[in-house]
Amino acid sequence: MDGLRIRVIAGENSLVKMHTKIIYLDVISRQRGYFVYQVEPEANVFIYTLEGNLAIADLAVKESEAALLTTGNKVEIKTEKNSRFVLIGGKPHSEPIILKGSFVY
Repeated sequence: MDGLRIRVIAGENSLVKMHTKIIYLDVISRQRGYFVYQVEPEANVFIYTLEGNLAIADLAVKESEAALLTTGNKVEIKTEKNSRFVLIGGKPHSEPIILKGSFVY
């Protein structure tokens, strides 16, 4: 993970404390490389590319695109030079969604 700057927005070692365990990482890569992160197998995780291009296995994820990651416990992302993405995820709480106007309860 050389050449990467990883900012923990929420999650382990974050100042933000949540009731449920979540992951919210802002990752910046200034050179080509690999980003590897261990994730809980029951977590739902996605990435959103803010800048540049990424590759997850054989899937290319371009700037302004999102990718929903399948179940597993390790995320491996190949980064291009000058790329930035967020990795966001958490364990589903399996509660019903109640929509009232513009609010979700």
